[in-house]
Amino acid sequence: MKAYLALPIAVALVAPAFSAAADEPSKAASSAPSEPTRVRSRAMLGTGAILTVMGGFALLVATPFTISAATCTKCGQHDVSLWPMMVVGGVFAAVGIPLIIVGAQKVPAAPPPAPRAALLLGPSAAAMRVQF
Repeated sequence: MKAYLALPIAVALVAPAFSAAADEPSKAASSAPSEPTRVRSRAMLGTGAILTVMGGFALLVATPFTISAATCTKCGQHDVSLWPMMVVGGVFAAVGIPLIIVGAQKVPAAPPPAPRAALLLGPSAAAMRVQF
């Protein structure tokens, strides 16, 4: 079996297990009263998604070229080894996945701050500050 076929086959075998676990509702979550929640950090979630997509694309592009360069006999003229791209792709994916997981965690939504008003008086001026 070609090495570059191993990743898609592994994903095809493992993905149904994750989707089945996600479809099953948790008993603890259904019995608790619902309170408003939000994601921990939209910036972390977005950054993780971008890094993971870029890293996965880099790995998918670089892996076949690197494997074929190892077996090529006429590649002395042009080296197509993309090891640096594979390393960067792996690092991006390794950093992006935890960012997605941590950024997507549900946390309780903080109540909005109460509106405040302040009257500022001085010897020759007056001001009113309103915060909402």
